[in-house]
Amino acid sequence: MTKDEIYQAMTTAVTDLRVQDARPLAHKALAEGLNPAESLEIGFVRGLKMTEDSFRRSEISLGQLLRAAKVVYGGLEVLLPEIPIEALQKSRRLEMSLSEEELNAIGKSIVETMVHTRGYTETN
Repeated sequence: MTKDEIYQAMTTAVTDLRVQDARPLAHKALAEGLNPAESLEIGFVRGLKMTEDSFRRSEISLGQLLRAAKVVYGGLEVLLPEIPIEALQKSRRLEMSLSEEELNAIGKSIVETMVHTRGYTETN
């Protein structure tokens, strides 16, 4: 597999919610000598952002969004120990893969989902 194919497979694992593929793909990236920070960002985080966009458009459920995050964490468990501490200190992108605005939108959507599933309305 080429570097781009590995990154695409990581992204697809997230968007297709394939938790079982995360760790093997992360190990594959390391075995191929790919940069672990780049693999995390270009492979897994890109897929999470795509999934979050689908959630915002109400194309997927909250459970699916959380499962996508689980895929990313599977890859993170393998890749994070391989990233030199100096690179982590220099890279603000890894500290915060989602902007504060995106996190607020996700949080708002979660609360709205909880309110609607419990039968609350604006008049309650």
